[in-house]
Amino acid sequence: MSAAFTNPSGAAWRTLISEIATSFSEKTPYSISEKEIQPAAYWRVFQNWLEANCAAFIDWKNGPLDNDRRNFVYFTLATWRAAAGLNAAGFRRLPYGATSFQYGVMQVNDAIGPWVFEEVQRGLGALRAKNTKIIASITTVAGSDPKWDLTPYQGPGIGVIDGTVGFKWAITGRGMVYGVQNDGDITDTGVLKDLPDSYVADAFYDGEVNLEVWYLDSGTYKYDF
Repeated sequence: MSAAFTNPSGAAWRTLISEIATSFSEKTPYSISEKEIQPAAYWRVFQNWLEANCAAFIDWKNGPLDNDRRNFVYFTLATWRAAAGLNAAGFRRLPYGATSFQYGVMQVNDAIGPWVFEEVQRGLGALRAKNTKIIASITTVAGSDPKWDLTPYQGPGIGVIDGTVGFKWAITGRGMVYGVQNDGDITDTGVLKDLPDSYVADAFYDGEVNLEVWYLDSGTYKYDF
């Protein structure tokens, strides 16, 4: 399970940077060292990467699937900022001598306050990879239309994977047709909400139908939105 980022207020900066660097390295092919944090360029690495790469991650706020239930919805810069709780104009900046925030990536002589740490935490925390756990499956044979009894999967705890409550459940097809056939939410106790008693694979194809739990993983550190 992920641990929550440390609240920046009153925290040691080395603790905050260690957590941010770990989270950053889990989401990127790069690593960043814990070094002097005063240069604005250090913070621009995080801020620029987040804004340039957020569109590679699933929009779990407005998705995760499009209206056709076939494709995942990905963040735009605007929807990522909204999901992360950032201002629509971007990261907050407090230039030297300014009495109110401006917006954008950090510049030389900007103040480094708790908001800088928090907004990078928020930005990283919003980038949550979708993980899938297949909890049951059936094989389909063309023309047989098997009826699948789903009652064994209707109790509490079914949607809890390694201590994490799933984000969604889904029945997905594999074979000549594909995609999500049915899906729903998961309660706090791990019940697959509105899971039907049975499912009929009414497509004429050889393949597989899976009952999956999708859960969102923000890595070692997460932001508790």
